[in-house]
Amino acid sequence: MTTRRAGLAPWTYPILLAATGLILFVARWPAPIRAAVAGTVAAYVVYLAAARRRPRMRPVVSELTALLPGHLMLLFAAWYVAPEELRLVYLWLAVPVATMAYDATFRWAIPRVLGASISSGLYAIIWADLAILLERILARGRGLGGRSEFVMAAVLAVVWTVFVGIGVYRHWRAPGAVKE
Repeated sequence: MTTRRAGLAPWTYPILLAATGLILFVARWPAPIRAAVAGTVAAYVVYLAAARRRPRMRPVVSELTALLPGHLMLLFAAWYVAPEELRLVYLWLAVPVATMAYDATFRWAIPRVLGASISSGLYAIIWADLAILLERILARGRGLGGRSEFVMAAVLAVVWTVFVGIGVYRHWRAPGAVKE
């Protein structure tokens, strides 16, 4: 039930920072938004480097820290399909922050039930946020509107609800999550 994959390798950190710089160069968002994105990714990389020194107190259910490259691709896609829609960037900013908090719940000695509650809640927030972001990117990129946009959103909502539900279930059934 738990993954054995490690997080991102340290040699990928400069590549992530360079990719972020490239996205910020191309996107040309206002300075505060660029600073928020750069600061968030830099904090993420610093967190990853520091987390390598602190072992996990309980097994991780999903290794979400390794997904930052994909999240950066979503940020780029958000800019590409809707360069003027800054709320997609705000939506994206919640993902790395919640991912760091999610990973931290496995590194600190907290009660099992509290840890399972926090980690499953953050897991649901991260994936719901990504679902909304992906739906907006697809709708804007395809130029959907009206009924077709509603149908696509409904289908994605059903699929993502099942996906998140299974993930939350896995968090509660994971070894060391909740004593039965």
